[in-house]
Amino acid sequence: QIIEPSTLAATPYPPATYKPMLPAEAVDRGFISDAQFEVVVYALQAITTDLPGSPLGRHGPIMKGGFIIGDGTGVGKTNEFCAVIMD
Repeated sequence: QIIEPSTLAATPYPPATYKPMLPAEAVDRGFISDAQFEVVVYALQAITTDLPGSPLGRHGPIMKGGFIIGDGTGVGKTNEFCAVIMD
């Protein structure tokens, strides 16, 4: 059972636009739970998105988004990281 703080539960998520390429077997066979899969989708959406602006102007480096996994003990952060790499 995963417990979510009420302040986090009241925060709306952005729309999930990333289409994962993770093998369906990973979810179908229970290697990754629904909650872990949701984290994987949002993590990949964040790290594959180019952020607007650059400290060096138009011709500067492309900046990517980031994602922090702050799940508690026993949620399965290792599975989440492995799924991100696998995708």
